[in-house]
Amino acid sequence: ICRGANFKRKRAAKKLDKFLWGTTVNTNHFAKAKNAFKCALTYGFGGIRFCYEDGAIEEDPIFPDDILVDQREVSATGRYSHLFHRRVLPVERVAHMFNLEAAELMADTQVVSGVDAMGYRAIGKGWVLLVEGWLKAEDGMPGRYVAATNGRLLKDEAWTEEWVPFVFYHYNEPIS
Repeated sequence: ICRGANFKRKRAAKKLDKFLWGTTVNTNHFAKAKNAFKCALTYGFGGIRFCYEDGAIEEDPIFPDDILVDQREVSATGRYSHLFHRRVLPVERVAHMFNLEAAELMADTQVVSGVDAMGYRAIGKGWVLLVEGWLKAEDGMPGRYVAATNGRLLKDEAWTEEWVPFVFYHYNEPIS
């Protein structure tokens, strides 16, 4: 683990290793990683989103069609600085995520059952389209995190990290 380290550092490393293993088992990471691999085989890439919610680390598998990046930026620079995650979720879950009342969120958003808000996937009654966007902090410039639903801005704050909370797996080398 820590060759040449003192006893205190070795013990800290063992505790950290136990914590990471426990978190891996507790979040059912291996099943979600298999799902990401299957998506990568089928669609070219798969991924997992990590977040810290209600005092616990959460992992959510990503449907590849829900991730949006600017392809021109990726083809020009080989990396992305903007990333968008759009999902259709139950109103209650979105309200819980942003500390709102479900009735208040439902009243503020323009939700109409059956509306084709994503171009080809209809939104059902009691569900809402949530779009989250990240601009990574780069070269000393601050980034941004924004979350919105159909008609309501839920969060707009500085993002100081140079990463986004996603891990992607590409089965083949990305084309763009």
